[in-house]
Amino acid sequence: ELIPYNDCLYRNMYRYEYIALLDIDEVIMPIKHNNWADMMEEAVKSSLKVKNETRASWNFRNVYFMDEMLDIHEPEHFKDIPPYLHMMQHVYRSANYTKPGQYVKCFHNPEKALILHNHFPLGCLGGVCTSYPVDTSLAHLQHYRQDCVSTLKKSCKNDFKSVSVKDTTIWRWKDAVIQRTTEALSKLGFFGSNSDNVVR
Repeated sequence: ELIPYNDCLYRNMYRYEYIALLDIDEVIMPIKHNNWADMMEEAVKSSLKVKNETRASWNFRNVYFMDEMLDIHEPEHFKDIPPYLHMMQHVYRSANYTKPGQYVKCFHNPEKALILHNHFPLGCLGGVCTSYPVDTSLAHLQHYRQDCVSTLKKSCKNDFKSVSVKDTTIWRWKDAVIQRTTEALSKLGFFGSNSDNVVR
């Protein structure tokens, strides 16, 4: 698992200011900004106010968007959103975040990080790997799952599934994503002659 992460780091360390390792069921969601660049500009400024040093990474708290939450609140789902746009459909999440430092994902600084793990840097220039916890009012890690990770199974129902809230932050990009995915999938022939699958 570590080999592809670090291959990604070394192939791209001179190309990008930040590198993020995300699974396909996750996205780091800016709450206040419309893009990652502006989000990171504020995250870096906030971290420098706390301590005037360059960090090896900036970590984002994990929050679960469980499949069953949508089914409970919106049994018919959202008719104006294609069913294959999972993240756009699933806008109910746990009111509770996982604990600070647990199951986080980071934006890594390739000028500091030497070895990456999927959650934090494992080795850094200068010895100590410093990671700044980004405030959830600025951004968080949206994690789309059927259930909690195995290590949280016992506490999942009480801690995460019992209280859910609607979070439509992702809908800021809804119209653009629907339009572009519809165009791309149409060109690739995914809809065939059945136009019922196309949301316009």
